Amino acid sequence: MRKGRRRKRVLRQTALLLCGFLLLACSGCGGAVSNTQEEGSHRTLFAMDTIMDLRAYGPHADEGIRDAVEEITELDSELSAEDESSPVYALNHAQGAALEMPDSFLEILGKAEEIYVRSSGALDLSVYPLSELWGFVGLEDSHTGTVPPQDEIDAALKKLCFKQIERQGSHISIPAGSELGLGAAAKGYTSDCVLREMKEDGVQSAVVSLGGNVQTLGEKPDGTPWQVAIENPVDTTQYAGILSVGETAVVTSGSYQRYFEADGKRYHHILDPHTGYPADSGLQSVTIVCSSGLEADCLSTALFVLGKDGAEEYWKKYGGFEMILIADDGNLYLTPALQDKFCLTGDFQLNVLD
Repeated sequence: MRKGRRRKRVLRQTALLLCGFLLLACSGCGGAVSNTQEEGSHRTLFAMDTIMDLRAYGPHADEGIRDAVEEITELDSELSAEDESSPVYALNHAQGAALEMPDSFLEILGKAEEIYVRSSGALDLSVYPLSELWGFVGLEDSHTGTVPPQDEIDAALKKLCFKQIERQGSHISIPAGSELGLGAAAKGYTSDCVLREMKEDGVQSAVVSLGGNVQTLGEKPDGTPWQVAIENPVDTTQYAGILSVGETAVVTSGSYQRYFEADGKRYHHILDPHTGYPADSGLQSVTIVCSSGLEADCLSTALFVLGKDGAEEYWKKYGGFEMILIADDGNLYLTPALQDKFCLTGDFQLNVLD
């Protein structure tokens, strides 16, 4: 039953993803695997518990795709909290001992620490025990679930340890009983690495989609901007709008992506580290647009937890990114720089932030 549900989910994700990429890729790709210079090279794979779609164009496209897949495969095992051979798993089970961690982990930790401080703890990679308690680790589809007892939530909250992480060079230790999970950052970091590999191979035009993370290299082969579809959180078979971008990362976090229902109420996977419950922030999705996939990934989670006012305050104070917020009440908010790049297609009230 579990395998059957997983297969249905994968097939549905594949269909939606390929449909979305008709908007992203240049005409002529048509979702088919190809390796001509004009049509580019294309690879779809399953990693980090999501469908990934890679497209590269030009004479070095095949080489770029090959190296990108190798990079994803390596990082998939290196950054997983579930893979018993990974450094993250080892750290989580080291009972407080310091372990030497790879550069990938250290880079993610550095950015996550920065946003943790700036967001007053809205992004906390140590919520992993809470995610396990709620059943969101490895959740394959929406299903009927059970809300954990309050005493168990309180016990899991005591395991949050982000302020207690100790670091000496590349050696990291966390308190015994605590665990880190990189789900809010791993795909963003991976897309940065993938496009860096492609660029080193000589690829000048590419687009990758790692679940809800889209990142582009250069322009489309015809010289026009990429068209990135922003999913409609109310009806995921439709789009909220289309965003025209150059070389950038576009990352979305939303309450519609992973959830379960209990007693007629939906409980989503984006947990508020302050309460131990799914964030009740008044938002349905947050889309971040910036040059770094890692930063966009971390911010999309943090700003979802903060809510509309908190996200706007963060953007005004720190800047360096643009955003689209879709609220529970049907309002869609975007930053001014995106106003001329965004075409609304969903039934939302468009607002431009001051």
